[in-house]
Amino acid sequence: MYDQQVLGGAMATGENSETESKKKRSKISKKGENAATSSTSDLLCLLSSLPLSPSFSRLLFSSERKQPPLPTHPRSLHPQGQPNARYYGGNENVDRLELLCKERALRAFNLDPAAWGVNVQPYSGSPANLAVYTALLNPHDRIMGLDLPSGGHLTHGYYTGNGKKVSATSIFFESLPYKLDPTTGWIDYDKLEEKAGDFRPKMIICGGSAYPRDWDYARLRAIADKVRGFSLRTLHFLFSRFRLFFSIPLLSSSSLFSGALCLFDSLSFLSLFSTPFLSPSLSLPLSPILSLSLVLSDRIKQVGALLMCDMAHTSGLIAAGELKQPFEFCDVVTTTTHKSLRGPRAGMIFMRKGPKPASALKKGEPEGTCYEMEDKIDFAVFPSLQGGPHNHQIAALAVALKSVATPEFKAYAKQVKLNAAALGARLVHHGYKIVTGGTDNHLVLWDLRPEDLTGSKVEKACDMAHITLNKNAVVGDVSAMAPGGCRIGAPAMTSRGLKEADFEKIADFLHEALLICKDVQASSGRLLKQFNAGLAADKRIADLKTRVEAFGASYPMPGFVIDASKAATNGH
Repeated sequence: MYDQQVLGGAMATGENSETESKKKRSKISKKGENAATSSTSDLLCLLSSLPLSPSFSRLLFSSERKQPPLPTHPRSLHPQGQPNARYYGGNENVDRLELLCKERALRAFNLDPAAWGVNVQPYSGSPANLAVYTALLNPHDRIMGLDLPSGGHLTHGYYTGNGKKVSATSIFFESLPYKLDPTTGWIDYDKLEEKAGDFRPKMIICGGSAYPRDWDYARLRAIADKVRGFSLRTLHFLFSRFRLFFSIPLLSSSSLFSGALCLFDSLSFLSLFSTPFLSPSLSLPLSPILSLSLVLSDRIKQVGALLMCDMAHTSGLIAAGELKQPFEFCDVVTTTTHKSLRGPRAGMIFMRKGPKPASALKKGEPEGTCYEMEDKIDFAVFPSLQGGPHNHQIAALAVALKSVATPEFKAYAKQVKLNAAALGARLVHHGYKIVTGGTDNHLVLWDLRPEDLTGSKVEKACDMAHITLNKNAVVGDVSAMAPGGCRIGAPAMTSRGLKEADFEKIADFLHEALLICKDVQASSGRLLKQFNAGLAADKRIADLKTRVEAFGASYPMPGFVIDASKAATNGH
């Protein structure tokens, strides 16, 4: 009854009578029926395609309620702020809805509400990540995330080889990526530890968008705990306390002094502590100055780096117990909700709260000191970065999170892993190379460089055959537009009931598409324009498309059934 009241759309205000509400619902229902009839043809096309992007999970409709997953009823309300602390009045039911969603989010990942908080207002994963950085970092603080060509994400601090800063994360913060071992395709944790010791980041980010293996969170926690970093604010304090070692004219100009601070902050701390960088006015090495400051200043608190996990792609598998959980080792965990979790397009941020363990206490902090992340993150989400939350997303997310506890969801998550493994093994059977030689999760990263093809060409051919996957960089790539691989995911088609043998059939389709690509490139030319023209004229693509559509249409779409008579009327 509680769910029906909060999530069933019964949120009409007192200004409308029950009769008026029924009339409006009747009109909306009729419009919806007409729209469904007119769009049957489009839906049949969708049913017959094969969505294989790892970012896809559930298309259009909720399998639980057989209705659109984003309800319209709460959409017009404007509940800025947190539940029971809104700027606007009239949000009592929205408060109940959001609190229910937060309760289910913690329950989905078996988290103690006394030790973890959650914010369910982020519009998606990228805003969630930026909110964490805004809350817990200062501008130009240092971060380390998995390099994008190694399977990381833009929001983890990516910049190009020539230094172009691509994401807001790399614009506002100083980032140094860690990478995969080029020979194995696995994360090189030893190299990561070495880099972190030199770079001294304030935050290490784990999680990625195209890494097919599970993560060693315990090793990452150990690396983060070993880091002893210093923020720009600490450097400002140091230089202000020891400015007598610098020339007076330099300090008389605040702009020059600020520039000097930025220059010093841009240098590697390894260099600062190991090379005799001379003062402008005195022939004294800077290293003893900083060393002396460490002894004299009680403001220096050497603590480990924060560890953040972005589990956007794998949160559904983690919730189902099919992958290792990051919460034991991480300080903050973010996720989108529309990938393997099978919810609406939204985001969540989990953060530690309550008393800190002894290992997390800063120098001088008494036992019982509590984490201070929850209020900072809530404030970063609103008002710092977003306006009012999208209530219809939160409502749909609450429904999706309830399904996580069901046996059906756990069976789905288990099958996702089996299907991804079967697809990868079949590609290897055809003689192809996949990154790391297999997969632990929901995706396969197909390395096309041994076939002398780019991911963009294979993606184009698959698109024409109604197979949706995406071009993707593999370790060693330098171009995002013409990368050397393709990323293939299992969640969407698993939700439609496919098993291992079906994914082996999909791998056979991919094999056919690649053979066509090689022939077209040989006959039409290597330029993408020449390749696309040759591909459009190749009759084998049309034949492959017909067989793919027949295969895809034989599996149901969760949430609705197409009337056979209507399908015939629409020419399908």
